[in-house]
Amino acid sequence: MQETHPLECMGVLQWAKAPALGARDASLGLMAPPQALKGLAVAAAFILVWRSGIAARLACLPLIATQIAWGGDAYFYPTHAVIHQSPIKAVTDLMSAYFRKDARPLLPFGGWFDAGTSPSADGMLMASRTT
Repeated sequence: MQETHPLECMGVLQWAKAPALGARDASLGLMAPPQALKGLAVAAAFILVWRSGIAARLACLPLIATQIAWGGDAYFYPTHAVIHQSPIKAVTDLMSAYFRKDARPLLPFGGWFDAGTSPSADGMLMASRTT
């Protein structure tokens, strides 16, 4: 059974009792170092197994293939909090916008770009200067 690092427990508890979203995001930072260390430990174990020889490599490959198949769909979940779709879809749409001759995603500030260029007939542009 895998042991949980104390910082992870503190991070989860802090996240659960934080009232605001910003505070929740900040408290998740407590969990990042232990998670990074676990990733480094897995990478180091994989390197040691790979250097052990062909038999160890052949024994390790089904495990790696299973992990890729099991978690390979995580990149396509439409769970992004801001764009409400998968981030890979948003990147694909942005990268293919020029080819599709859709200049809208390439404009700075998205839909707000038109706000200063085309006022309505009875509308008036206002400038604000803050220092």
